[in-house]
Amino acid sequence: MENLPPEGITIGPEKSQDDFDYQKVKDFVLSKYENQIQAHDFLNQEKARDEMTDEKMAALKFLVEYQDALTQILLYTTEKSRIELVWAALENRYRSNYGQKGKIAFRAIRDAVVSQVAAYKIFSEIDMNPIQPTTDEDIKLATDLKLSDGSLVQVKGRKRAGEAGLFDVTKALHEGISLNTGEIEAEMPRQLHKFANNFRRKVAKYTKTENLPKLFILAIPLDKVDHITGKPSDDLVDTVRYWFALHNQKLEESTDLENGKN
Repeated sequence: MENLPPEGITIGPEKSQDDFDYQKVKDFVLSKYENQIQAHDFLNQEKARDEMTDEKMAALKFLVEYQDALTQILLYTTEKSRIELVWAALENRYRSNYGQKGKIAFRAIRDAVVSQVAAYKIFSEIDMNPIQPTTDEDIKLATDLKLSDGSLVQVKGRKRAGEAGLFDVTKALHEGISLNTGEIEAEMPRQLHKFANNFRRKVAKYTKTENLPKLFILAIPLDKVDHITGKPSDDLVDTVRYWFALHNQKLEESTDLENGKN
């Protein structure tokens, strides 16, 4: 399994728009789509085995870096038509060579990428300065974004409105907001609990500390995201901004109360 991008494609937080080469990244994602499917199939076959083999690590690294390359295209390409060109060419390859399986695989990778890009753009707009993790951090921490205050964010794309939300999962009590109804202190959907538990477990294991950074799961409602560019709707950005304002105020009040008791 090839797990390294070709020369000229920079992966991880050290990349910048100045380093971005549209043609090289486009050529990479269009030429390696079969590796993406093979890596995904291999990891599905290995799910029952807990041990991390070299083969599993190589497959994980490739999937992370393949998705990261697509993310670069959406973040750093200003012309929507050039992004559409990549998606159309990629979809054609998946469908032509893998039929229904390819159709499902293409939609899965596109949903994952536009969700990631939407999250990055949301946190950028609300001045939380997101940073994309390194490949190693992505795998070991199960994290998709780091924020300027040290918080870690796991991003999930959701087609069902009832599963969309933003939740603080640092502790077992999952406080959050529904990104469908705007309900404050909404209960986290059952479908996300396994992700939250795994997120905490991996971060605790990797950081080897009881004082975990703030951990958030952002379950993006895909109907509020442009499926070509990943641009989030204005109301989605405003809802996330509103919740963080309330959440931070609540944390400050809790800290003041604890200090008062001491």
